[in-house]
Amino acid sequence: MLFYKNSNNKLYSNIATLIESFFLDNKSNKNLHTLKSYINLHLKQLGINYKLTNRTQKQLFSHILLQ
Repeated sequence: MLFYKNSNNKLYSNIATLIESFFLDNKSNKNLHTLKSYINLHLKQLGINYKLTNRTQKQLFSHILLQ
């Protein structure tokens, strides 16, 4: 995850940071659906068109969550 958080690609960095924040949050209902909702909500708040980030999100999920 650190690789993506320190990436020069701002989108990768933002999504990796949001994934980390999601798992550090103490809320109990954590699954892939709530993770995607959490990321999309926060990307929207950052002014990033989350609809265009689906492929990037899937790529990061597969690299980060399957390690």
